[in-house]
Amino acid sequence: MGYRVKGTLKLPDGTPGTNCEIEFASRKNFTPVLTGMGVSIRTDSAGAYDVTLEYGAYAVILRTGNTYPTAIGQIIVASDTVVGQDLPTLLEQSGWQPATPEYRNTPTGVGKTTA
Repeated sequence: MGYRVKGTLKLPDGTPGTNCEIEFASRKNFTPVLTGMGVSIRTDSAGAYDVTLEYGAYAVILRTGNTYPTAIGQIIVASDTVVGQDLPTLLEQSGWQPATPEYRNTPTGVGKTTA
């Protein structure tokens, strides 16, 4: 049995993240998911995503266009995870803070700009 994660990806400027790749890399498995394995999905033209994950802990990595991949954070889905939560809600439960316009993609991930 898995956990369905669906919603609309919003970029830091508020626009939909169209045709972006979201990777869920397994970090700890509670079911037959092997550590280090995962799943990648692509958002549609409106930024919508929909994926069912096996229970476990996942690193979440985002690729927008031709930019470097950005490690967003980690999510944990288990049998007691509240049904119907979207990706930002799951990330916030692990201490993630939404990116704001003062953040940008860097080769090593998300970095704060120095204006």
